[in-house]
Amino acid sequence: MKHFITRLKLALLFSRHWPLCSPEEPEWTKADSAELARYFKTTSGQKLMELMRHKEQQTNSSAVLAQTRRDYTCGWASGLRGAFAWIYTLSQAGIESGYSGKSSDGDEDMADRYTP
Repeated sequence: MKHFITRLKLALLFSRHWPLCSPEEPEWTKADSAELARYFKTTSGQKLMELMRHKEQQTNSSAVLAQTRRDYTCGWASGLRGAFAWIYTLSQAGIESGYSGKSSDGDEDMADRYTP
């Protein structure tokens, strides 16, 4: 119990100087969404979406083929996909901007893949 109290005090002391996150979340506006959707239409934006899709597929396959620490690799793959979906959802590219979202190999629509 004494060890637990010591760790709790250290955690409280640490959180005073380095909070876990800022108290206020920045506001994401429709203009921000439009700007991000516009970026996804550029060549660099298309490359970023392709890199994200390939990285997601890499982590999924490594999670399936993992011999050890399968729970860790599956959690990593799930978290990575969630982060990519969150970025794509922020842009609302497949919904409002008319962005086609087709990958370069044409196998899947990005809006269907990442829209919640």
